[in-house]
Amino acid sequence: MTTGKLMLVPAVVMYLTLIPCAGIFMYFRYKKKLLPEAIFKGISLWIIIGGALFAAKEMQLGMFSLLIIAGLAMGLAGDVALAMPSPGFTSGMAFFGLGHICYISALILISNNIIYSIPVFIVLYAAFILFYRKTGMKPRENLKIPILIYSMIIAFMLSLTMIMPLSTFPEGFILMFAGILFVSSDILLLYNGFPNAGTLSGKPTAIDSQGIISTSCYFLGQSFFAISIYFF
Repeated sequence: MTTGKLMLVPAVVMYLTLIPCAGIFMYFRYKKKLLPEAIFKGISLWIIIGGALFAAKEMQLGMFSLLIIAGLAMGLAGDVALAMPSPGFTSGMAFFGLGHICYISALILISNNIIYSIPVFIVLYAAFILFYRKTGMKPRENLKIPILIYSMIIAFMLSLTMIMPLSTFPEGFILMFAGILFVSSDILLLYNGFPNAGTLSGKPTAIDSQGIISTSCYFLGQSFFAISIYFF
């Protein structure tokens, strides 16, 4: 059985269950119903992890698969931490950083053109710094260094995914899109995480819409990482 046929049914099942769960989560997020929001986000993430575990079971289990699953698990831990009181934000950022490091390690294992990621990393990291300054985000003093370090990690992860089509074509595109979507989610999350970037109004606002876009990018990016196990 070819890889395409092998992944088709479980991938379809994953998305058929993920899409409604994610939709229900985003509905409760928009309505600011914290408990059902947390429950359905957790279910959505477990669906993605389940898809990755099934892929690892069907394919030859290797270090790449283990690192991808570890990255997904760190993402789940990060989401749990973000829902907790202080220092939930910094704890969540730490877990997500570890998840990105897992992805970085997995990408290094399969990349044949790591050297090309260096100029890409320099450009991306400079763009992140410029973005922070232009948007006027002002994190607390104790968060400035962690955010700069986290930005460096996600820039490195994204630079590696951007060159993946050069190493494996066309399969590398799924990792490239996974990285782009995940980092887009992170940028929106950071942007929405500071008081000067939004409003504390209890009514639905543009910030809610940005949160929905951020979460959509996150779920889709993580699901692409899960599916990548079938190809690598």
